[in-house]
Amino acid sequence: MINSDSTIRTSLPAEIGKEEEDKVFRRVTRGILPLLFICSMIALFDRFIVGFAKLQITEAFGLSAAAYGFGAGIFSLGYLLFEVPSNVILARVGAKKWIARIMVSWGIVTVGTILVRTPEQFYMARFLLGLMEAGFYPGIVYYLSGWFPRARFGRVMALLLLVFPISNLFIGPLSGWILESMSGTAGLAGWQWLFVVMGIPAILMGFVFFLLVADKPQDAKWLSAHEKRVVLDAIARDRASRHESGGWFLAFKDWRVWALGAIMAGGYLGLYGIVFWLPTMVQSAGVSGFRNIGLISSIPWIGTVLVTLVLGYSSDYFQERRGHFCFAVLVGALGFVISVQSSTNIYITIAGLSVACAFLFACFPPAWALASTLLVGQSAACGLALVNTVASFGSFIGPYLMGVGQERTGSLTVPLMVMAAICSVSALAIWLIPAHSPGQSGAGSRALTDPKTGGSVADSMAQ
Repeated sequence: MINSDSTIRTSLPAEIGKEEEDKVFRRVTRGILPLLFICSMIALFDRFIVGFAKLQITEAFGLSAAAYGFGAGIFSLGYLLFEVPSNVILARVGAKKWIARIMVSWGIVTVGTILVRTPEQFYMARFLLGLMEAGFYPGIVYYLSGWFPRARFGRVMALLLLVFPISNLFIGPLSGWILESMSGTAGLAGWQWLFVVMGIPAILMGFVFFLLVADKPQDAKWLSAHEKRVVLDAIARDRASRHESGGWFLAFKDWRVWALGAIMAGGYLGLYGIVFWLPTMVQSAGVSGFRNIGLISSIPWIGTVLVTLVLGYSSDYFQERRGHFCFAVLVGALGFVISVQSSTNIYITIAGLSVACAFLFACFPPAWALASTLLVGQSAACGLALVNTVASFGSFIGPYLMGVGQERTGSLTVPLMVMAAICSVSALAIWLIPAHSPGQSGAGSRALTDPKTGGSVADSMAQ
C-alpha cells in the first residue's frame, strides 16, 4: 500500500513544497465545493421527495405498490438514456453553461409534477425528471477531475458525497412538516406543495451556478497566477502518470468501464431501494403522523456522515479502492439482514437500515475514485458517464423490486433479502477490476516540462 502523503510529496517540483500545495488545494476546495454541495443537495431533494409524497399519492392516484416502485425507479431510466450525450456536451460547452441548464430544466419539471393526476402521468413526470437531470452528477465528477489530482480525489469526493446523507437528514423532517402544515393551502394538497417548495430553488440556483462558476482553474478569478500554476502542474503530472487516451468512444471499448458500472449497480440497487421506501417502512413499523415519519426516517442517515468520511480518507491514505468498496457493501448487505428480523419492532428495523444506509453509501467514494483512474483526457467524460449509466440500472431495479416484492408477498422482507444477496455479489465482483490502469505509474515523480517552451506544462496550460 502507498501512503498518499509520500506520494504527493515525491511528485512535487522542487520549488513547490507539500505544505504550499496543500494550502492551495484547501483554497480550491473552499472555492468550489460549497456551491456544488448546495446544488447537489437540491438535486437530491427533488429526486427523493417522492418517497414522502407516496404517503398521499397512493390514494390520490390509486397507485399500487408495484406501480409506485416502477414510477420511482423510472427516473433512472430517463437519467441513463441521456447521461452519456449530456456529459459529452458538457465537456464541449463547459460545466458553467451545461449544469446551469440541467438545474433549470429539472426544477421546471419538479414544479410541473403538481399537475399529475394519473399513474401514467406520474410515470411520465418521473421519466422527464430523470431526462432533464441526466449528466448532473457524473458531470460534477468530471468537472472536479479537472481541479484535483488522483491522490486528493477520494477525499474531495467523500466531502461532496456527504451531501447525500446530509440531504436525507433534512428531507424527512421538512417533507413531514410540508405534508401536515401546508396541505390545503392555496387549494393545493400537501404532496403538491412538496414539489413546489423543492422545485423552485433548482431554477434559481441554476442561474447562480452560471454566474459564479469557473469552468477551469485558469479561469478562476479567485486564484492568483501562482496558485493556478500549482493546481495545473499537479493535474498535468497526474495525467502524465497514466496512459493518456483521446477519443470519445474509447470508453465504450473498455471492459473495465462496463464492469465497474455493473458492480456499482449493486450498491445503487440497495441504496435506492432504501431511499424510496424508507418512509413506507417506517409507517409499516407502526409510526403514525407525517411529521413523526419524517423525523424517524432521518435517523438512518446520521451515522452515514461519519462512516463516509472515515472510509473516504482511509481509501486515500492507503491509495486503495477495491477493498474499501468490498467491505462497505458487505456490511451494508448485513444491515438488510438485520432490518428484517422483526417487521413490527421499529428499533430493530431502524438499526438495520442505519447500517445499510451508512455502509452502502460509503462504498461510492472509493468506487468513483477508482473510476476516475480508468480513462483520462476527453474519453474520461464519456467513461464516467457510462459507468454511472450502467450503475443507474440498479437505481431503477431497487425501488421496483421493493414494490413488486411487497405486492406479491405482502411484506418487504423478501425483496430486502434479495437485495442483500445482490449486494454481496457486487462486493466480491469488485476484485475483477484491476487496481491500476495499464501504463499507470502512481502519482508521478516530477514536474512536467513542455518540449516547446522548456517550462512547466502547467504554465503552458494556463496560457
